[in-house]
This record gives sequence, C-alpha cells and structure tokens, in this order.
Amino acid sequence: MVLIARQMTDLGVRHHKAEDLLDEWRASDLDLAADARVVESADGGIVGYALVRPPGVLAVVHPDHEGQGIGTRLLEWAERRELEHGHERHRQWAAAGNAGARALLTGAGYEVARSYWGMGCSLEGTPAVDVPGGMRVRAVDVDRDAAALHAVDAASFAGRPGYVAESLREFREEHLEAHDFDAGLSRVLEAGDGRILGFLLARRELPEAVGYVDVLAVAPDHQRRGLGTLLLVSAFAAFAAAGLREAQLGVDSDNPRALGVYERAGMSVLFRYDVYERPAGAPSRWRAYRDVDAAPDPDSLAGQLDGIAAVPFLAAEKQRSLELLELGAGDAVLDVGCGTGPELRRLAEIVGPGGSVVGVDRSALLLDAARSRGLPSVGTVELVQGDAGALPFAGGEFDACRADRTLQHLAWPEVALGEMVRVTRAGGRVVVTESRWGLVAPSLDQRVTDSILGLMATGSEQAGWVGYRLAAMFERAGLSEVRSVTGDHTVGEPDDFFRFTHLHGLAGDAARAGVVGRADATAWLASLRDLLERGEAFAMVIVLHVAGVKPA
Repeated sequence: MVLIARQMTDLGVRHHKAEDLLDEWRASDLDLAADARVVESADGGIVGYALVRPPGVLAVVHPDHEGQGIGTRLLEWAERRELEHGHERHRQWAAAGNAGARALLTGAGYEVARSYWGMGCSLEGTPAVDVPGGMRVRAVDVDRDAAALHAVDAASFAGRPGYVAESLREFREEHLEAHDFDAGLSRVLEAGDGRILGFLLARRELPEAVGYVDVLAVAPDHQRRGLGTLLLVSAFAAFAAAGLREAQLGVDSDNPRALGVYERAGMSVLFRYDVYERPAGAPSRWRAYRDVDAAPDPDSLAGQLDGIAAVPFLAAEKQRSLELLELGAGDAVLDVGCGTGPELRRLAEIVGPGGSVVGVDRSALLLDAARSRGLPSVGTVELVQGDAGALPFAGGEFDACRADRTLQHLAWPEVALGEMVRVTRAGGRVVVTESRWGLVAPSLDQRVTDSILGLMATGSEQAGWVGYRLAAMFERAGLSEVRSVTGDHTVGEPDDFFRFTHLHGLAGDAARAGVVGRADATAWLASLRDLLERGEAFAMVIVLHVAGVKPA
C-alpha cells in the first residue's frame, strides 16, 4: 500500500503490484533480511520501505507520513548498505513529482544523473507488420532462447550509464520468470541462419489490458537498421490481437535513439522518474554529529562545537534559552545533547547547591572533553552517556529539560522530544533551541556553492529545518502554554563566520567525496573570505526557541 499510495500521489497512476514486489524479493542476488527495510507506525502499519539492489535504491515514504524524518532514516540505512555491497556510487530513484524526495536527496549532495520516462499508447488501429526477406519474427521459447537473449541483452546495453551486468540466472529471474511475463506476446527476430538479431520481452498486465515492453534489445552490429521499430510494431500487433488496449514501456533519458523510436511508434510520456547519484563515501561532516565517536575525525568535531559556542551572538541566544526554563534554586534540570557542556556551569549557578544539573550525550568523547574541563568538580553537575531517543531516567525526574541545537542532528526528533516530556514532571518546562542559516554571497560560483552546502544536509531535518516544526511538535507532544521566540542575526566577520558555519570542513568533505574538485573548493573558500573581508558576503542566521509546560 505504501508503494501504491506513493505512485498515486506522485504519478497519478498505479504502477506497482504486490506480485511485482514478490518477484523482486525472490531474486537470487537479494538478501531480503539485509537488503530491505520497512518502517512501522505506532499502530503497526507500514509507512516506509526501502530496497537496495545492485542497480541502486528504491525508498518510499507514505504521503500521509512525510515530514517525520522517515526518509532521512531510510536514506542513511540505504547508504550504509550500499557501502557494504561495495557500490562506487550511491544511486536512488524518485518520481519527478515527489518534491520531498527531491529536497532530501539534493540536500544530501545527490544530483540528477538521468531520467526514466514511462511511455504509452493506444493499440487501436495497430498496423500489420511486414518482415524483410531473410528474417522472421517469432514468439519466445524460454528454454531454447534464454542464453542467446541474455548475450544480446548484455552486448546491447553494456557501457550505458547505470548498467549493471546480470548473470544468466539473474536475467532469467528478473525477466523470463516474472509473474506476468508472456512468452507468446514476446518477440524474437531471427536471421535466416537462426541467429538472434534482436528481441522484445513482453508482460501482460491484467485487468488493465496493458501490454508492457520489459526489454527491447538489438545486437550492436544490427542497430540503426530499423529492427527495433520492427520488433516494437510486431509486439503491438500481438498485443492488439490478444485483446489488449494499451502498450507501455520505460526508457532512460541517456538513450535518445530509443526514445525517438518509441515516439515515432506513436507513444507519449506518461510519467517520469529521476535517478539521483553521488559518489559513495564517508557521510558529510554535518551528519557526523549524529555519532561523533564513529566519525573519521571526532576530535575536530569537538573543536568545532567550542568554536561555535565562542561566536558572540550565540552567547545571548543561549542565555535566552536558559531564561525560558524559568529555573529556581533547588531545581533539577536536564540538558539533552550537552556535548562538551558549555551551559552546564551556568545552569549550576542558577539552581544553586541544593539543585542538580545532568548533562546527557551519546558521545563518550564529548563527555570526556567536558570532564577534562573540570565539570564533575561542580557539585551539582552530573554527566551521563545516553541516547536522546531513550533517555536513561525515570519519568518526571526533572523540573525542566532543554536541548540546544540537538534535534536537528537526530533522525527521529519527535521521539527525542517525547522522551524529554516523559522525564519532566507535571508543571515542569521543556525548552528546545534550534537554528537555521543561509549564505548570502551572490558573487560566488553558484554551482560550487550548491554542491558544498548540499553536504550540510541529509534532508528536511538537517541544518535546523526541524526548528520550523517545533511549535507543532510541542503541541502534538501534549505540552501546553507553547511559546515561540526567534532571534535574527547576520554574521560577516570572517573568523566568526567560519567558526559558526564550519565551511572549511564542509568544502574539504565535498572535495574528498568528489562532489567538487579540490582546486574548485580551495578557490571557492578563498573567494568567500575575500568577499567577507569586503563586506560583500554574510550568513543570515535565525535562532528559534520553543518553550512549553507539561500539564498535570
């Protein structure tokens, strides 16, 4: 139902059946337990699905459950699985009308590599077929023809972008053993000596009365002679004779010759999928904050957090977030995602010796950095390693709970907020601070800018997008007296700018991932610093605070 709902929303047509899914799952090159994932809702319904195959990834989210971080989580899993398979490029398909998928993928550094068009035409008035002398067209005999068809297919498509070679067994499974494969409607074009010059594999889709062209291939030494058109028209005639009303097929944008053949046969585009790609490799620096201890250079991430905390305007915003907690002497407060603990001392001063301050973070490295700064010697402060999505505390244990620029790095921010509410007592306050920034530098190379900033995001949750949904999230979590406070700032002083945006690191990540050339990244950074020094570039930053009260 997830696939159907997605297709009806994005394409306006139903293009996938349960039998198609079962065909994919039976493939010998698929380990279903390792290569597929589903996401279940609280009531047990499936709301997301992803499958990793040698050609790439198909991942979908039910339209009614978009904006909940499901696509982000599936993307992360799929990329890890592709790396385990040894894929050189991350590749995903998404319907052209799926704006959410487009934002997710381009934000994660993907670019459209090619498109895939679904085409169709009516079979009414299909003409008879004239086969040239010395050739004949016949139906497919699976046992007799399988090896020859596989050889022609490999020779015809080898070298095409995105082509993944198949073994004979895989070819048979995918095409000749599909549940709706119809050997009688499929066509083989033979020379007088019995050599197969080309073939067309057809599927019969009922009750839609559609004949679907699964594969059309012509041997390389016989291409450009009209044989593809001959096979196509012959198949259309067979479709019509079998009582089918429509013919459909799919074609890649990197195969313009085939597209021309299909258009001349009277077919037109019904829908489009886009194929997104990016080089396989380490996750972006921004995504590394999700698991600092597993990052390639975790020490540098701790240093970046210190640099960000030193930016002047953030000090004022951090003070505002603490004031929104409305703490008093003797209160117990929890800081979720405390990192190196820059706010813990200030919290300890507010609650006094009779209160308690607990900082929780997933990263042992960041907590060690906090301890090295003497935080445990502050009597009211305790540091705990734990996950924001499963806080290791009893319900109602704290008078207040806060998170500062933490939820933007989580795949499931709603779960973390629910945990914050759970551990807060009735009448206690929950405060979450997030930020969003954008670069204003019109003179920079926009292509390089888009490529580098794209690595900053993994999707709609990354780089602070979650901040715009916080108020609604608070209300869904059952909090009352929800209040939103925002602060707008510009950052143009070069050192503060680079400390806050850490664009040096992002540019390096982009170069290492092959998203931009190393020379382009270096020149881009130099141009950006020059513009900053001349006052012709700056970052526009929005800081968002949302506070709420847990009702009795």
